[in-house]
Amino acid sequence: MIIPVYQLNGQGELQAADLQVHSLAELARVEPPGVYTVARTYRGDQAVMLDAHLNRLEESARLENIPFELDRKQLRTGLHSLLARAQQRLPKGVYEGVVLSEADELLEGFSSNFYGVLEGERRTSEEQMLYGIARRIVVEVAADLLPVRLEPVRRAEFPGLQEALLSSSGRGVVPIVQVNECRIGDGAPGPMTRAIQAGYDSWVERHLEPI
Repeated sequence: MIIPVYQLNGQGELQAADLQVHSLAELARVEPPGVYTVARTYRGDQAVMLDAHLNRLEESARLENIPFELDRKQLRTGLHSLLARAQQRLPKGVYEGVVLSEADELLEGFSSNFYGVLEGERRTSEEQMLYGIARRIVVEVAADLLPVRLEPVRRAEFPGLQEALLSSSGRGVVPIVQVNECRIGDGAPGPMTRAIQAGYDSWVERHLEPI
């Protein structure tokens, strides 16, 4: 699957970038040096303190001696258009999209890492995906709960999945109870997922630090 990438042009418009990438890790290797910010959206087209994110972006550019000034009105207009199109790509009620490899392997979510519990093992991709910070925590806290097999779940294995979950820094651990039309397990968060959630939250509490 090709990940859509957009760039802000000199006229303050968002346009499709001339890039063909299949994962966030691949994108990071071809992006030019610079600065970035990440903001979560809510309810499709809303954000929290977007101007604060943009202030931080401009300040980061200043500290790196990168000439940079955003046309925020143009950026907001472009983002609104992109988010509307993104919502059209994901059907109503779909929480997250998952990137598939050419071999029909579930590599990662659009903004998360994906895990499945299959035949008593926790399965997750080790290649062609971005190593999220939340993934590092999940790998650590789940190590004592069940064996880990660093191999992605294949689409054909959906019916055998006992549990599934995703992780991201902004959301922590989120249970998955359905993929497309396939119900996972009994359709409710499973015991391993709940244990990983609890372990993740406990790990975070132990490692909180002053900003």
